[in-house]
Amino acid sequence: MAQSKKERFEQILRELRESNDEIDGAALLTPGEGMLLAHNLSSNHGPEQITAISTALLGLGKKATAALQNGGFEELHVQGAAQATLVFDAGKSLLALTMKPGANLGMINLDARSAVEAIHQAFARTG
Repeated sequence: MAQSKKERFEQILRELRESNDEIDGAALLTPGEGMLLAHNLSSNHGPEQITAISTALLGLGKKATAALQNGGFEELHVQGAAQATLVFDAGKSLLALTMKPGANLGMINLDARSAVEAIHQAFARTG
C-alpha cells in the first residue's frame, strides 16, 4: 500500500532527526497559512508554538530579502542563548528545525537540504 503524503512527510522528518542527533525538532507547514503538515518535535516544544514562530519568521525573512533586494527567501537562522531555529523554504511547504545548544550548523544545513529535496520529491510524486 502506498504511503499518504502525511505519512511520507512524517517519515522524512523522522529520518532527518535520526540522521543528526543535534536536531531537537522538525516541523513541516504550509508557507502561507502556517498550517501544520507533519512534525517530529521534542517534548520541549508543542506544534502550535513552532508553527506560530516559524510563520512569523517566514514573514520577517521574506520582508528582509525583499527590502534588501536579495532575491527570494531561502532560509533564516535565529540563534538564542539556549537554542537555535532554522527555517527553510521547501517549495510548497516550510521546514522548521530547532537545534540543541552548540549544534554543528554546517552539518544540520546539509541534512536539512537533503530533507528539503525529499519533500520536493514527495510533493512531485503525490501531486
